[in-house]
Amino acid sequence: MNNFRTVLEISRWEFMRWFKLKGMIITFILFVVVGFVISGTRYFLEKKNTTPVNLAVINSAILPQLDFVGSRFVPPATPNETSESDLREMVGRGEIDGLLILRSIDEADLIVPKSPSWQSELEEILSAERRRLKLAAMDVTADQVVDAMMPMTIHLAYHELSRGPSSLAEKIAAGLLIMLMLMGIFNSLACQMVSITGEKQLRVTEQIVSAVTPQQWIDGKILGVSAYAATGTAIVVISSLPFMLVMHLTGSGLPIPIEITNPLNIFVLIVVTLGGFLFWNTFLAAIAATINDPNTSSRSSVLFLPLLPSIAAALIAFKAPESILTRFLGLLPITSPAVLPVRIVLTEVPLWEMSLSLAILIGSIWLMRIVAGRIFRIGMLMYGKEPTLKEMFRWMKEA
Repeated sequence: MNNFRTVLEISRWEFMRWFKLKGMIITFILFVVVGFVISGTRYFLEKKNTTPVNLAVINSAILPQLDFVGSRFVPPATPNETSESDLREMVGRGEIDGLLILRSIDEADLIVPKSPSWQSELEEILSAERRRLKLAAMDVTADQVVDAMMPMTIHLAYHELSRGPSSLAEKIAAGLLIMLMLMGIFNSLACQMVSITGEKQLRVTEQIVSAVTPQQWIDGKILGVSAYAATGTAIVVISSLPFMLVMHLTGSGLPIPIEITNPLNIFVLIVVTLGGFLFWNTFLAAIAATINDPNTSSRSSVLFLPLLPSIAAALIAFKAPESILTRFLGLLPITSPAVLPVRIVLTEVPLWEMSLSLAILIGSIWLMRIVAGRIFRIGMLMYGKEPTLKEMFRWMKEA
């Protein structure tokens, strides 16, 4: 069996080791159900309550022009013919929903049987009438106050050749892309830790290296675990489509940024995401090969390193997607998988920058795999003592 077929066979075995069709189907169903629950809950919460509210008002002459038109408040036709004590008893018996007692233009009492969900609506109506009376006392009209408080109008116009400002939908899409990539990387972290340290603790490494080379072994692991991470991420994306459809049908969905629908951008986003999986999986595999027991090793915390530069770089890219620092981070292999998707969604990225970023990322993956293979070769056969950084650098030079 040649080298490539050996790597593919190892990667296929590693992928099938973690990929469970039943588990993926359950994950898909759960995401769909949760999406429907979230979208349905949001729709009903945002839907305006139109249930009528029977409200009695005492001393209505204090605010003579309360505008209940168009609201759900239904004041009793003749509240003045009923005493305050009788109205309070009616509130207690549930015959009316509330009793409003106006004490002055600035104060009022609201008697209710339970916490009113309509209190804010009532406050708006009362405040509007109070404001009208206050302005009338100062001989100032409401229109004059509104006009004085209006800020200066600045007409912002973008050049016809520019892409314009970044919308909320674009920012949310960029954030989701980063979240999906990090989710895939941490799925890979768990798989690498269990597979590599488990095989090392079971003392099966000697038998394996007698059949395949360490480089073939780690290459297969990297490809297999990366394929599993990519599949899991794809399942999440596919299962979110029904949720997005429901949000769109209920009128609460966000438009899909046109930049994401560009075929070139789609291709770059897929390649840079897969590249991020491969790059960080080589790093994770190399570190995991030097760990004897993940439960006691202090080196396990190093495996969370992908989180720090990715999040920090993504935050910088969100704030200033066209700055020199962001463009530089978009070329570095440790940050480009997080920065490049943000820049593609939020701004226009020149073709040469995308090409250079992908070229550097692919070259770094190839170099990292060689380095990881050298560390893996000795680290998997080394028991009892975890190697120091100095020893790991020596392995890379001597291998």
